Amino acid sequence: MPDEQRYAPPKPTIDDTDHMISRALYSSIPILGGAAVELFQYYFAPPLERRRDAWMEEVGRALRNLEAKQGIRIKDLQNNDAFIDTVFHCFHLAMRNSEREKKEALRNAVINAAIPAVDHSLQQMFLNLIDTFTVWHLRILKLFQDPLDWYHQMGRSFPKVSGGPPSIVLEDAYPEIQSRKDFYTQIWRDMHQNGLTNASTLHGTMSYPDMIMKKTTELGDQFLAFISEP
Repeated sequence: MPDEQRYAPPKPTIDDTDHMISRALYSSIPILGGAAVELFQYYFAPPLERRRDAWMEEVGRALRNLEAKQGIRIKDLQNNDAFIDTVFHCFHLAMRNSEREKKEALRNAVINAAIPAVDHSLQQMFLNLIDTFTVWHLRILKLFQDPLDWYHQMGRSFPKVSGGPPSIVLEDAYPEIQSRKDFYTQIWRDMHQNGLTNASTLHGTMSYPDMIMKKTTELGDQFLAFISEP
């Protein structure tokens, strides 16, 4: 059987749908009740199943690539309790998120757990951060891991300044956040309190060399590596 078919999740059939409608109609009898539950399942279960299947297909594809490139045997992972813990954790978080960047972070977390890149306890801590962080936490942390490299990767020029607060860099990198100072200040506070950054604020004046220096800690770098494609 081809790999794509071997790892593909089963799809619901027309008979499944007909059966669900029949159950809804049958449950609408007052004595039995339950029609509201059935109709909720009918309308909302399919989108949730699509979200589940899409994420599982992404993870499955990434695991096959890992198997091909690094010799990781997928069949061996089913006996790895730490890996299974991470998969379950990531799966539940993925079902609760519709944002592409967080889904990618969770997919990459599963792949890195298969290697593994960090120990199990640190993995669990990082997964909790993914759960509580917004996509802006991830974007801002990545930017300040290496500001010059971020601009280079984006094909953009670094701001022509001789110095100033790091917030200048953030607002130039993401103009849409310029009017949300309180928002990104709280994000930075979150990351600093979790030990991911070495600067307590984005608003202190710095020289140009200090502005372009990395502001992530070793823990912050480990977190970014864990949620990045290996």
